[in-house]
Amino acid sequence: MADGSQIPEIRVGAPVLEDFGHIARRMRPDEIAQYLALTGLPEYAPDVAARALAATPGSQFVMVDRAGLPVLIGGFAPVRRGVFEGWLAGTQEGWSQYWRAMTKVCRGLMEDLLTSGGAHRIETVALADRVAAHAWYERGLRMRRDGVMPGYFADGQDGVVFSLTRKRT
Repeated sequence: MADGSQIPEIRVGAPVLEDFGHIARRMRPDEIAQYLALTGLPEYAPDVAARALAATPGSQFVMVDRAGLPVLIGGFAPVRRGVFEGWLAGTQEGWSQYWRAMTKVCRGLMEDLLTSGGAHRIETVALADRVAAHAWYERGLRMRRDGVMPGYFADGQDGVVFSLTRKRT
């Protein structure tokens, strides 16, 4: 599995293909629902999801536990110059055990992207009914809720967009 720098409780590194498969086979139900809403696929197939996640453009990272198993995979996909869409997929066990470390690492990666990675905006869209995810984006990642986008997802469900922007001086 991936190897990288030591962070309290978890390590962060560049993902290998096996990491995508591991996460896709153990993805949280609400993240599977969002993946299906986004893609419009009729059913969830971990191998298809793993290939789609691995093919996502932009930078990618994996967080692994002390045993070397992936607990979260994510990245920042370029939308246009200076704007990136953040995405994540994780295991239930990983979120239950490492949510504080995951939050700290994600916040740090976002701040790095905003200060020295060429971004002035990072955004993400969540299904409107994923209220626990909304709370994490707002409180954990300090993102701003920008609003509801009716019919945003491929299956017609509403999305809620959140963003973090570089401070202007």
